[in-house]
Amino acid sequence: MSIPELRPRFQTLVPCRPEKAFEKFRLRLQQPQCPFEGTALDTFMSLTVKAEDRHYWSPVLMVQSRATEKGTRLQGHYGPHPNVWTLLLALSAIFCFGGMFIAMYGCAQLLLGQTPWALLAIPGAALGIALVYGLSLVGQWRAQNQMLQLKSFFDLSLCAQDLDVIEASAPPEKRSAKSDHDCAECRQRGKGKANIASHR
Repeated sequence: MSIPELRPRFQTLVPCRPEKAFEKFRLRLQQPQCPFEGTALDTFMSLTVKAEDRHYWSPVLMVQSRATEKGTRLQGHYGPHPNVWTLLLALSAIFCFGGMFIAMYGCAQLLLGQTPWALLAIPGAALGIALVYGLSLVGQWRAQNQMLQLKSFFDLSLCAQDLDVIEASAPPEKRSAKSDHDCAECRQRGKGKANIASHR
């Protein structure tokens, strides 16, 4: 049985240039009815649910773009907010290094012929690491619905077939050029669905 990923990762290939890959996301995020918010730069995007729907375990989608011969490869992952992830890593590190120190101290007690009482704390450190991991899985379970919503938004925003409608409703200074030749191939294949090479 495989171990669940705490931050699921994926890769997606689109036929646009890197500077165009996130243009659809920027346009969609400007829509008043959009349930998500975030930042979409030329080569990086961060996306999460709006504040009114957000809870402690709400997921964040982070994606980076990289130019390839066939277009742009998007590499991203879903995970908790960076502050939450840092806290989980810090707790894991405390239990891990604490367990290592206790194990070394217990071995020293054995070498000195003393009662190795410190070794009794090793199971406690292991239990602490297991609890942090279990807490992470509970948080991932609580964020599952929002994670699926983020994934759906991401998939539908790649070369969306209703781009013209979105651009028409966006402010004039925010609209992209009508002749978006970079995405013409994507529109012809799949009627606006993403050309995904691999999505793990």
